[in-house]
Amino acid sequence: LFVPMAPSVVQRGATPAATSATTRVFDLEEIRKHNSEKDAWVTLEGEVFDVTRFIKDHPGGKEVVLDYLGTDITNVFFSDDIHAHSENAQGMLAQYRIGTVTGAKAKSSSSTDTVGLDLSKPLVMQVHKLGQNYSDYIHKAQVLPEPARFFENPVLEFLSRTPWYVVPLFWMPVIALMEYYSTILGLTPVEAFCHYIFGVVFWTVLEYTLHRFLFHLDHRVQFSPIAITAHFLLHGCHHLLPMDKMRLVFPPAAAAIIATPVFFFFRIFFDHTHAISVLGGGIQGYVFYDMMHYYLHHAKPWGSYLQELKTYHLNHHYKNHNLGYGISSKFWDHVFGTVLT
Repeated sequence: LFVPMAPSVVQRGATPAATSATTRVFDLEEIRKHNSEKDAWVTLEGEVFDVTRFIKDHPGGKEVVLDYLGTDITNVFFSDDIHAHSENAQGMLAQYRIGTVTGAKAKSSSSTDTVGLDLSKPLVMQVHKLGQNYSDYIHKAQVLPEPARFFENPVLEFLSRTPWYVVPLFWMPVIALMEYYSTILGLTPVEAFCHYIFGVVFWTVLEYTLHRFLFHLDHRVQFSPIAITAHFLLHGCHHLLPMDKMRLVFPPAAAAIIATPVFFFFRIFFDHTHAISVLGGGIQGYVFYDMMHYYLHHAKPWGSYLQELKTYHLNHHYKNHNLGYGISSKFWDHVFGTVLT
């Protein structure tokens, strides 16, 4: 965790070691001893990093780094052929800096940007202070050892955290009831199934549309502290803290708020009975999306297709957040010309 430079900000670009009065120095023999998953050091350009806490959250999977523990990763880190890293990756690594290699010069931070958040304190009441720096700040990802605290109030804090399994546990019975209810109201099982499938397909369009045109309004909300805070809760927090397991899937209450206008949109084209069945399929598509999103961030993908999707989505986070809006599929990115290559 960053050590705050002042009561309410953390200096962007500076690390605890870089701002310390003294810098620890380690020889190569000592560094090589720290070569296991439970005790992991690496060196980069003469600096030493203890990445033990970070291995499980490495965006490319821990398997990528295990072979390089206790060694210098400079060539690997800057090689696109082995494992590509963005500029943001070096900033993420900086928080694990513990010293320098014997004979190497200690680097001093050249950053003068002191606008930021104190990540050791509740974030929601701080984020509005970012102002015109909000969009730039949230796209410089942070990885914390524990889920970040959002609220001082324990009840609000509890409600802001959603384990992944809450989504299917809550919504799957709702979907089943909606489809069953649509047959009670007069749909045949075949009709209900067809409308359900239409809803699933419709979700893929909605997923892309929401992600591109609502979730990524970050650069357009900077005029208002209230808009900044609302956007942070909606999606900005996920880009700032992409590996926070408690803030990745949507809380059921938030998803229900989004589902309500979607239902009334369906009512423009369908009667009440058909709209219920279509909405059930749409929610099913959403559940699949949220599970896929969590899987891509925190699981080792099975098969080349899922690995490709994981790389694609992580590139959206760490390389170019203005492209690659598809999560469960890249189809609509191809249709609308927003493919991330």
